Amino acid sequence: MSPRFELHLFRVERIGNAVLLRLPDATFGVVDWGTPRNEPLDRLLELVQGSCLRFVAATHAHADHTLGIPRLLAACHAQKIPIDRFVYPASTLHKPESHLTRARHQAKDLNIPMSAAGTDEFEGPDGYRAPPWLAWGTDWEVRVLAPAMMDVADAEIDALKQKIVPGNETSLVLLCRFMAATGDPGNGRILLPGDATPATLSSALKTAERFPALTLDNQAFVVPHHGSSKNLPEWIDPLLHGLILVSAPTDSPHHPAPSTLERLARRGHNPAGARLFCTSYAQACRKAYGPGVGGRLVQPGPCFGDLTVEVPLSGPAIFQSSTAQGQRRRRFGYCGNVAP
Repeated sequence: MSPRFELHLFRVERIGNAVLLRLPDATFGVVDWGTPRNEPLDRLLELVQGSCLRFVAATHAHADHTLGIPRLLAACHAQKIPIDRFVYPASTLHKPESHLTRARHQAKDLNIPMSAAGTDEFEGPDGYRAPPWLAWGTDWEVRVLAPAMMDVADAEIDALKQKIVPGNETSLVLLCRFMAATGDPGNGRILLPGDATPATLSSALKTAERFPALTLDNQAFVVPHHGSSKNLPEWIDPLLHGLILVSAPTDSPHHPAPSTLERLARRGHNPAGARLFCTSYAQACRKAYGPGVGGRLVQPGPCFGDLTVEVPLSGPAIFQSSTAQGQRRRRFGYCGNVAP
C-alpha cells in the first residue's frame, strides 16, 4: 500500500472536534477529543489497538475540544495503548474545573509526558527556531505552525484576569505533510487549524513563509471553528485544493454559517464529485432547501456523520467512507448545490 495519512473526523453531536490521524508508519495521533460519546471512543480503540498514539493534542482549552480527553487517556491506558505525549498550547491550571486541567491530572497520574506546544518568533544562534514536530518519519511530519508562545503567554495572562480559560487565539494550527510530495499544489498535506482565529492563521502563514519547504496548500482541510463566518480569512481559499471537512454539531442554528457553507461549496464544487463534507446537517441547509424537498430528505440529524478520508503521498485526497447517508441530503444542501 502506498504511503498515506488517514483522517477520521468523528461526529460530536455538540459543538467541538474529535480527530484521529493514522500516520504513514501505521501509528496514530489524536487532535482534540471534545466528545463524551461512546461510539467514537470505541472506534478509536479498535483502530489503534496493537499500535500507539504518538501524540494527543488539544488545540486549545475550550471544553468542546477537551471534554473527552481524560476518558480517552484512561481508556488507552486500560487497553495498554501507549501514548508518547500529551500537548496543548496554554495552561488552565488556575481553573481546576477545566477539562484540560483534568486531562493534565490524568496524564500525570498515568505517567504520560506532557508539555505546551507553540512556535517562537525570535532568532537564536542558528537563525529562526524551527516550529516543533509532534510526529515524524523519514519522509513525513506533523508540525505545529502556530501560535507563537509569546502570543500564548499574553492570552494566558488575559484569561487569568478574566477568570476564564485561554481562547481560540491560542489554538494550535497543525500541518501533516509528506516532504517528497510532488505534482499538484497541496498534494500530501492536511491542515488542521482547530478553532484558530484569522490572526492565528496569519501567524501560521508567516511560519510557513520562513521555511521554503512549507506551505499551507493542502488536500484536506478541517474548517476552523466548525464553519464560523468569523474564523476563515479570504486569503486561505486558493490554498484549498482537495476535501473540505466541517465538524458541525447536530441541528445548530449557528454552525456552520450559511455564508461559510456557500463560500466553501463554490471552492469545493467538482463535477466529478463534490468535495465539501459536513458531519451534521446544518440548520442553514434545512432553512434554505426545506426538510422534505421532493419527499427525499430524511429526518433531522447527522448528514455524513463520522468521516474517513485518505491523503496519499501523491494525487488528490480520497473520500473513503461515512457513517450516515449524507448523499441523500447533499443535493439539497450548500455542499453540493453551488456551481462555480
